[in-house]
Amino acid sequence: MCVLAWLVLKLMVRWVSEHQLEMSALVLKQELADIQEIYLQLNPTTIHRVLTTRSTIQQQLYDLFNLKKHAPERDSTTLPLHIANG
Repeated sequence: MCVLAWLVLKLMVRWVSEHQLEMSALVLKQELADIQEIYLQLNPTTIHRVLTTRSTIQQQLYDLFNLKKHAPERDSTTLPLHIANG
């Protein structure tokens, strides 16, 4: 792991600790890594981007780090026709 990534992870652990969620860097990294994003295509022109179900801890981390602005819980995207039929 590079020094910058290690530093960011340590800062995240500190921030989590300040919000009464005690966990190690390894646990924090794993909990965040387990939040998955999936894409569902229900018709030829629309794809739904959805996050998988999160545990209570994962939801607290999602809220704490304000991940909603980077990974909304649900997002529908209409594809351009040439991509949808390609």
